[in-house]
Amino acid sequence: MSDRHSSFKPDARRIEKFYQNYVDVMGQTSGWSSPERAYKVYEICSKSPAQTWSTFDSVLDVGSGEGEFFNFLKERRDFSGKYTGIEVFKPFYETSVERYGDHPDTEWIYGEFLGHDFGDRQFDWLMALGTFSSRQDHQEEYDFQLCQKMFSLAKKGVSIYLNDLHNSSPPERLKKVPDICLHDIPRFIEKVEKNFPVSQTQTLSFSLNPPASMAIVHFLL
Repeated sequence: MSDRHSSFKPDARRIEKFYQNYVDVMGQTSGWSSPERAYKVYEICSKSPAQTWSTFDSVLDVGSGEGEFFNFLKERRDFSGKYTGIEVFKPFYETSVERYGDHPDTEWIYGEFLGHDFGDRQFDWLMALGTFSSRQDHQEEYDFQLCQKMFSLAKKGVSIYLNDLHNSSPPERLKKVPDICLHDIPRFIEKVEKNFPVSQTQTLSFSLNPPASMAIVHFLL
């Protein structure tokens, strides 16, 4: 992750191809290998004491998939605020609109996160539960820009899901999906804390398919 602002622009087509390959191998189920797995990840990634969902007025889901995290927040976390999801992969976006587009507390955006203009809007909490899993040629620059924009939009905190470089051996099926990105998580955290106004960092490592390992990192503002 660079210590400076970069003009690097992500390859949106590469991101879309990554998710198409993922769907071809794993199936189209909320952007995860199964709905059950998705809800396990949601459960783990949304239980920080700092995530007081019932008090939040707004959340931005960066890479919102088929919109199931919105449903999870409503059902399991007593979230009653405005949910905004942005998704670059059109089949996921279309499914989310079909399922939840009529809900008055949702907004669904089709587009690439870095290229979308949110104006002067801010959100209580930002989630990225897969956006950092798509590899780019200049990964550190991409990570930096994602973090820079997420922190600029957040009022209270940011949560980022990462695949662990040092403790992961991807299942055989995932080895068939090109461009899955693994991160050096301690180094990632160090760079974020150096460059952005983090008051506290909470890290929870977990595994759903040993020996593959991942982590959710909560950055409190």
